[in-house]
Amino acid sequence: QAEYIRAILPAILFDPALQCCSTPASTPSPHPPPMATVVVSVYFFARARELAGLSSASLSAPASPTTAAAFRDAVLLPAFPALRPLFPAAVLAVNEEYVDDDMELRLKEGDEVAVIPPI
Repeated sequence: QAEYIRAILPAILFDPALQCCSTPASTPSPHPPPMATVVVSVYFFARARELAGLSSASLSAPASPTTAAAFRDAVLLPAFPALRPLFPAAVLAVNEEYVDDDMELRLKEGDEVAVIPPI
């Protein structure tokens, strides 16, 4: 019996048709692929600094295109809910350029996002 197992074991291990637990390549995964993210530096100014309790932080953000409003609502405010009273009056700047809520963002690794409250 041991000789038989030694004889068929390579076929079982390397022949996909004989493997009981293999997944054919054409079978879609039940899980979506992970979303690509980038790490951005977020800087808080004036009242935003007081509410956040720090002057800067690193946050993971989607690498795919998004809007400034979506970044604010899905990334910034969940991480710093104390900032919520500042919006919509506060503005964001990415790499030293102001962005409108509906403006498309294509964040890259190392980008800088500033939270600037109303003056």
